[in-house]
Amino acid sequence: MHSTPPQSIEPPDDKAVIELITPDRLNPYLGVCGGDAGAALALYRWNSDLAAAFFEPLGHLEIMLRNALDARLVARQ
Repeated sequence: MHSTPPQSIEPPDDKAVIELITPDRLNPYLGVCGGDAGAALALYRWNSDLAAAFFEPLGHLEIMLRNALDARLVARQ
């Protein structure tokens, strides 16, 4: 059987990514970065990473609050 070597996948250029994210969503980042698309995308990614970092502790807090509420409701009944 003949197989072809995998071709390298080129990352999309900044313009394509901006179009997929939508310019309206990226405009605040472009404004802060003086119109520099590369810097705006880096800031957008950093913001996404920062937001994702909050999900785990937020999820733990939600569980703890639900369990505390449940314990109080059970004790009350």
